[in-house]
Amino acid sequence: MAETVAEVALVRGPDGDYYLFFTGFAVGGAEMAIGVARAATITGPYQVRPKPIITAADVDFAAGQVLAPAVLIDATGAHLWFMGIDAQGSYQIGRADVPPA
Repeated sequence: MAETVAEVALVRGPDGDYYLFFTGFAVGGAEMAIGVARAATITGPYQVRPKPIITAADVDFAAGQVLAPAVLIDATGAHLWFMGIDAQGSYQIGRADVPPA
C-alpha cells in the first residue's frame, strides 16, 4: 500500500489513536484500494496495515477502482463511504463497515 498514497481521511478513534485512511496502490499493482495506518499521536509514526481494507473485489460495482474514503469511527468499528468506478467509467458511492480490530 506504500507505492502511491492519496485522498486521505484522518480520524481519531475511541481508543485515542489516530487512523489515517487513504487511497493507495499495492506495490506493483494496477488497482486502487483503500488502506489504513495507525499512530498514537497525530504526527506519527504511523504503522501501515500491509494489506488493503477495501478492494474492488470486495464490492460488486467497482471494476478495479475504490478510492476517496470518508470515515466515522465509533465503538462498533469504522464506517467508510467511498467512491467506486465501474467498468463503464461511471462513479458510484459505496459503504463498508469494518469491525474493531
